[in-house]
Formats: sequence, structure tokens, C-alpha cells
Amino acid sequence: MRDLTTLPTAHLHVHLESTVRPATLADLARASVDASFAPPATRRALHAGIGAWLAVSRAAG
Repeated sequence: MRDLTTLPTAHLHVHLESTVRPATLADLARASVDASFAPPATRRALHAGIGAWLAVSRAAG
């Protein structure tokens, strides 16, 4: 069997940033936060950060 650690790697985050709509990335981020074991206050703060990022992204685009 081939050793997978010898294969070239890719930086997926670099590729996703230019191929996925910002709203879709925000939805994925929210789903990730919701599925986490973070305390409720941390989840609220993370959701607020996602909303702020999306607002900046929309203003820039």
C-alpha cells in the first residue's frame, strides 16, 4: 500500500476562499459552532464574529 504521507498536500482554505460564496462559508462556520462542545457564551461570541466577518465581506464585495 502507498504511504499517503508522501503525497503532495494542498492548502484547502486557500482554494475555498475564492470558490465558495461568503454566505456559504458563514453557514458552514455557524454549523461548526453549533456542533461544537463550546459553552453557550462562547458560541454566542463566535456567532457574532461570523456575522461581523460576513458584514465586512459583503461591504468589500
